[in-house]
Amino acid sequence: MLRWAHENDLFTISLCHGPGSFLATTLEGREFIYRGYEMAVFPDSVDKMTPKIGYLPGPMPWRLVEKLEGLGAKIVNTKADDTCCVDRHLITGASPLAANELGKLAAATLLEQLE
Repeated sequence: MLRWAHENDLFTISLCHGPGSFLATTLEGREFIYRGYEMAVFPDSVDKMTPKIGYLPGPMPWRLVEKLEGLGAKIVNTKADDTCCVDRHLITGASPLAANELGKLAAATLLEQLE
């Protein structure tokens, strides 16, 4: 579905750890469709602390940011804050703290496309 949306110039909107789904575009040895894209993602540095702060019951060992950067994505944030980013047809937010701003940004961006 991500490939179909990308190929048809449709917007993809993602929050927090959602960009983990983008890794699926590399299945069967296919090229990462978001290479060179800027995006906001929940940071690995905060994932290392999540069991201590009660966000998750255990560690997140898979290092999402590291994997995305290894595939050529450009991560625009270092904190789990309200950072949002638009790059082409990709709209992302860094953490749950970005949810409200992401919604506003997505609505404004989509409405802009209708004009």
